Formats: sequence, structure tokens, C-alpha cells
Amino acid sequence: TMSEKPQYNEKVKAMAAMAPVAYLNNAIGPITVIAQYTDQMEVLLDLLGVGEVLPSDELMDFLAENFCDQNSTAAELCYNFLFLLGGPDDDELNKEYLPVIISHTPAGTSVHTLAHYGQLINSGEFNKYDYGLIGNLERYGQATPPSYDLSKVTAPVGLFWGNTDWLADPVDVARLAENLPNLALNYNVPKEEWNHLDFGWAIYANEYVYTEIVKFFSNY
Repeated sequence: TMSEKPQYNEKVKAMAAMAPVAYLNNAIGPITVIAQYTDQMEVLLDLLGVGEVLPSDELMDFLAENFCDQNSTAAELCYNFLFLLGGPDDDELNKEYLPVIISHTPAGTSVHTLAHYGQLINSGEFNKYDYGLIGNLERYGQATPPSYDLSKVTAPVGLFWGNTDWLADPVDVARLAENLPNLALNYNVPKEEWNHLDFGWAIYANEYVYTEIVKFFSNY
């Protein structure tokens, strides 16, 4: 928003970005496979009238309740499913809370959003949505989608990122940091393993991240 409407920068004292995804050159996991079929997937789902993918629904609730209890013989599969999505970090996974986590992960997203992620992986840039030649000419006045102009994000930004995040890879986060004109904090979670989902579910998320965010905001 702040890159498209710079006037919004004046309304934001500071921004804390946890596991910030912008560039996806080094992302790994299922989303990189999906990226290979982005165009075909979106066309097919549009034709079928499907607007949401990976919803948290009754099936996920059933699987979580019956197979993802920490004492279940299938619990290891549930652990690995989460690590496959966000990256490894077995220490911070609350196994007692696993059925609740699985019943909400993945929580669903729009086909449009998933397609955009695929485009970012394929292009290697932080571009706007690619509507195709005609759509791009109509919306952007050019054949290809323009990049978001991060130089216009002048509000103070704090980046909070983990070493084993498969979606917000440390190298990609470093690239984002270089392109932000007012990077106020570049905080690497001080733990060898910290993945994408740890920011919401980790046992010690408060100690490792949330208290640091409060300290960051206290400066503003």
C-alpha cells in the first residue's frame, strides 16, 4: 500500500514485518512446484468457479482430531506436513497443540493470491500481478507487470526473520532489506532453526519475537 500510495507513510509510525515475503528466488517447498503450473492452474480453477484453495474445512478438522494427536502413530506425518510448508524446527512445535494447529493450517487463500506467488517465483522479482499482455496493457500501460517501488516505503520498517524459513528465505529477506529506504531493524531470530510458521505457533514465540517487536515499537 505504501509503495502505491506514499501518503500512507505519514499514517504509519512503524511497521513490523514477521517472515516478510517479497522476493521468492530462494523459496523451497510445495509452492515452488505449484509455480510451474501457475497459468494452467488459474485458468482451470476459474473455469470451474473455484476461488479458494487449501481451505481449513471439515476434512482437515477430522484428520487433525483423529490422526494428529501427539500420541497417534501418524503424528510424525503431521509434524512433517507442517515442516514441508514452512521449514524445519522441531524444537518449537507444540505437539500437545498439534490437532488445533493442523485444523487451521493451511487456512486457505484465493486462487489469485496463490497464482501471484507463483509468478513471483518464476520472475524472480517483486512485481505486481501479471494479467497477461492485454490485461497488463489495460491496467499498467505496458506489456509486463511493473515492480513495486519500495523506494516509496519511507515509514520505518522492522524485519523479523528466521534461519529455516522456506518461504521468507534469509537471502531473499536480505534483498528486501537492501531495497527498503528506511530499514529501522533487521532482526534475525537468534535460534539455529526458526521457520515460517513459528511466528504464529512456536512455543517460545513471545520470548524470541513478540517481546522484540514490543521493544521495536516502543521507539516510536
